[in-house]
Amino acid sequence: MPAIIHALPVETLEHILDYFDYKDLLLFLNVCHRWRVVGMDHPTYWRTISVSDRDRQPDAEHRFVDILAYGAMHKAAAPIQLSVECVWWAKKNGFLQQSILRTVRDQIYRIENLVLDIHPKHALYLGRGLQN
Repeated sequence: MPAIIHALPVETLEHILDYFDYKDLLLFLNVCHRWRVVGMDHPTYWRTISVSDRDRQPDAEHRFVDILAYGAMHKAAAPIQLSVECVWWAKKNGFLQQSILRTVRDQIYRIENLVLDIHPKHALYLGRGLQN
């Protein structure tokens, strides 16, 4: 007999997610396929997105880009809040790769709130990209 928690209506799961922060939501997404679908549709997942060079997880950059891409595909009209922190500069294999800056530039029309704490060289690249 399946656990009763898996029989909860979508509305109940969504209400529960209203109390989750982003980190808790990521754990929720890994419970089962159904919860993943519900969780990825919740604003906590795609509305407030952060990336930092202090995040030592190897997939942090890809997770940031994937969440932005998901939001652009499924919630294109919804505003987002981005936070990008990269105070270190590295010519090769730096944390803040061009893909993140490109993604921020491409999603600029959706950004309601943008917090950038980045190295001046990253700011120059981003500024040149926005002029195009």
